[in-house]
Order: sequence, then C-alpha cells, then structure tokens
Amino acid sequence: MAKCLNCLKWYNMEGIQPFAEFACQNCGACLMNPYRISKFWLYKQVGEGGMGRVYLAQQFGDPTLYAIKMAQHTSECDYRFQSLLYEGEIILDLDHPNIPPAYNFGYKQGHAFLVMNFEQGVTLEEYVFHTHEYPIPEQLLSAWMLQLVDSLQYMGKMGYIYRDLKPQNLLVDDNRMVLVDFGLAMHHEHKHDIDEENLVGSPAYIPPERITGEPEDLRSDMYSMGMVLYFAAAGEDYFGGDDHQAIVEGHIQNERVPIQTLLPHLSAHFAGIMDRLIKTDPQERYQSYEELYNDFMQNQAIQQTVNA
Repeated sequence: MAKCLNCLKWYNMEGIQPFAEFACQNCGACLMNPYRISKFWLYKQVGEGGMGRVYLAQQFGDPTLYAIKMAQHTSECDYRFQSLLYEGEIILDLDHPNIPPAYNFGYKQGHAFLVMNFEQGVTLEEYVFHTHEYPIPEQLLSAWMLQLVDSLQYMGKMGYIYRDLKPQNLLVDDNRMVLVDFGLAMHHEHKHDIDEENLVGSPAYIPPERITGEPEDLRSDMYSMGMVLYFAAAGEDYFGGDDHQAIVEGHIQNERVPIQTLLPHLSAHFAGIMDRLIKTDPQERYQSYEELYNDFMQNQAIQQTVNA
C-alpha cells in the first residue's frame, strides 16, 4: 500500500510496476508508483536531462526532501551510467552554498544513482519562458551572476572546470541561483583529454575552443556564462535558430554585434561585461574570476546609485 499525494488516502500498489503512471483508485489523480532504492522512496519525476532522470524522494519518517538522479544501465546507455557515477565522485568533493549538497552515490539493481539535496526553484530557462515579463532587472541579473561566479571560482580552486553552463543547469528562486548537473565537469589535470570525435555540450552555449579542439580552462566557462547571461537578458539565444551546425560555426567567428546595440535597455557597463565574456579569443575575455566578480560588484553599485 502507498499514500496518494493528492487525496492522502491509501491505494493498492499490487501489480503496478515501479515508476509506472496510473490513476489513483480513490480520487483519480495521476500518480507515479514509487520505487525504493537504498533507504529512499522515489515518488515523483521532477526533471530529465541527457544523463538521466531526477526524482523527488524521501526516507520513511523523515520530512527532508531529496533529489535522486538515476540512469539505467543498458548496452546502449553505458555512457550515461558511467557519467552519473563520475558526477557523484565530483559533487561529493564540493561544498558551496550555491551547489546542492550530495550525500551518496552508487549503483543498485541496474541503476546508477546520486542522492542530493532537493533545491526549490525553477530552471533559468523556465523562468525566462514562463515565470515573468521582460526585461529581468539588471540588478537581479548581477545578483545571480555574482553567485555563479563565486561557485565557479570555488570549483576552480578545487581543480575543476564546469563545462556545461546553460539555462537548464541553473536553478533560480527569488535572488538565489544554484548550479546543478556536473556530468561534464573536468579536473584541470585532464583538460587535454578532448574527445575530438564527439562534440559534447549544448550548441548555443559551447565555447569556441571546444569546437576547435583546444584545451579548456576557466575562460571557457566564462564564455558560456556570457551566452547564458545574454539569454537571460534577451529572452533568446545569441545564436538562434534550429540549424545546430550554423550555431556552432557562429561561435568560432570573430564578428560580435555590441550587446548594447542588441539590448539598448542594458547599461553600458553591464553590456560591456557581456561583450568581454563572449569574445572568441580567450585572451580577450576576463583572465580571472576575481576581475569578473569585481566588475559585477561595480555594476551592482552603479545600479543602486541609479535606483536611489
């Protein structure tokens, strides 16, 4: 027996496969039959990405909400399975207020799993497309970016580059931003291990050096951050459309239209930060997170003066 989350009455689980969706026998609400892994009951899917599905979970008698990411092991999906275990090794090594705490990872019954804290909020993509009207206040964008820079700087000090910045991997809840999904993160000791045959990452946010097969570093994450920031400020990608090849080729071209020309509602200082982040040549971008952080802080101070 299990309890319906809608009517809070018990229903009979017999004959219903784990993860199967069905109508509650009492109220008719659409439910997912819970699945137990380790000490946790997974009872609702809350996300899905290239590396697996994310479920809301609890332990019996514990009100704490957990997010459990799972990937099933099959001959076709061995990469997802191994990537999730790799992600578990990385995230358990991290401790930062804008990175969800992780508690356990492993594999059981043909599934790799990663247990993390459940974070409130929506993805930046959902926020942009469904939650609010444009434009997002520049001061809020700066507040989010300061948190993102701080988390990436922390990862850098721990020896990692993130490598997968995109709106789907950033959760926002009021003024707070959280970085999730570390499946493509890489330790700096392995930055020369480029898979030249398979270009990984989302086309709209991928750094030029990954396309050309050059080693990546913190400036690569900065480039992706600039593309994410443009998406948040404009409500669309810098290189739009459905032609992925054309989008990828756009990243390696040197031509860039000044951001303030494209988004005149932004201040000159804020637009200048974005212009520098999306430079094709890494040498023309910021060379340290400290420098970038200070520029965002200066922009916050300018905005507070303007709004006073």
